[in-house]
Amino acid sequence: MEENYYNKYWEKQIDGKLLDLPPTWTRENLRWHHSFFRKYVGKNILDVGAGDGTFLDFIIKKNKHTEQSFASELSAEAISIGKKKYPEINFRNESMEKLNFRNEIFDTVFAIEVVEHLLDIDQCLTEINRVMKNEGYLCITTTDFNLPKKIIISTFFWNRFFYPNNPHIRFFTKTTLADICKRHGFELVKYRWNRSYFGLMPKGQMAVFKKNILSTQSQDHFKESHNLRSFPPPKDIKFCIYSDRIWKKFLSMSHMSDKIVDFGCGGGTVLYCLEEKGFRNLFGVDFCNSVPSGFLEYSKFYQSDILTANFEDNSFNSLVSTMVIEHVDEKKFKNEIDRILKINGIALVTSVMKKKWAFYFYKNHKGERVIEPTHVKEYLNQEEFKDVFKDNFEIIDIDCPKLKYPVVDPIFRFLFKYFNITALREMPTRNYFLAKLRKLRIPIPGYYSVEILLRKK
Repeated sequence: MEENYYNKYWEKQIDGKLLDLPPTWTRENLRWHHSFFRKYVGKNILDVGAGDGTFLDFIIKKNKHTEQSFASELSAEAISIGKKKYPEINFRNESMEKLNFRNEIFDTVFAIEVVEHLLDIDQCLTEINRVMKNEGYLCITTTDFNLPKKIIISTFFWNRFFYPNNPHIRFFTKTTLADICKRHGFELVKYRWNRSYFGLMPKGQMAVFKKNILSTQSQDHFKESHNLRSFPPPKDIKFCIYSDRIWKKFLSMSHMSDKIVDFGCGGGTVLYCLEEKGFRNLFGVDFCNSVPSGFLEYSKFYQSDILTANFEDNSFNSLVSTMVIEHVDEKKFKNEIDRILKINGIALVTSVMKKKWAFYFYKNHKGERVIEPTHVKEYLNQEEFKDVFKDNFEIIDIDCPKLKYPVVDPIFRFLFKYFNITALREMPTRNYFLAKLRKLRIPIPGYYSVEILLRKK
């Protein structure tokens, strides 16, 4: 149905008070757009909703470094027109909701006067993210519905702008455009009005978004969280590993001489507890150095992305990683721990498991409600978590205790964030009463800590 509509649109057969006819590009207008986007044109480019290909043809001719380019368009009529005008362009007759390209192949994706036409914008942005390389650029132009324009339209031009067969079905402000793109992993890096009325009110908007690597989003979040933390890391292992059985099994299967790494060690609680048990050959790796000075005595810390840490193959006897895998690509995570663990090495890995009815107030990059905004995935059951490791590891034990949260933590975070009371940093751990009070924790509805003990085959 949607394809039929846009075939008629390009044939100019839609009756009524239609405001948005197929674009008629002038040379001056093409130069205007190119001047804004030229810095972000990569070697491999895709123009979605490309129409007859006029814009893409101009971009290709102006950027000689371009190696590969495609025009994706839903309307067969538009493609038929385009092939006659620009026979050298690679047209694809397809919907933006299902792009027929491999993952991560484009440096730049253009969506010129397109997003306002999309029925399922979330699915389309998901597809764009999929086919775009990490740190690639999404270039968008669309109309602008700023406050003055909304007032004028609602007062004088409502029927004209919102006539039932107008192909514009989405209406964006700068805020809503940036928000919907951010939810799908794109960060706004450049913005400008696309012309204006008398220099006072924008007619449209032009924006460039950069595809964020998910681990980078996690890093930014945790760096900010570390700066706002109102207390040192806890010394109680129950704040990291909830199952006594799993923890005791891990200790019993590890030897004092073992070389042990904490993958994504955070504040160093697990390493501290291992030191307390007598282990000395310990290593921690994390992208953010959030281990307080003097907290660890025998552990060596490496500041690095865990997925690209500079450890030799088969270099560790044991590995611990608590609440990390859900923030990164699970396959890369599994492959990395497989690489650095020795044969028969032991791994204790924990993550988040949630029931279908679980609820929390954060949203991740997909707009899903999660317990932590940077979670790439939250596991729904034990079997799903087991499947991650089934090919390379023997599963020794698994447990799913309830996930609990210290009652007093939000209070201390609030006081430190808004009143900057530096003394509060030490109080929850130095003060005996507050340290005991912090052990009072409540279950989070529908959430569990899935904790698995593995042996490398």
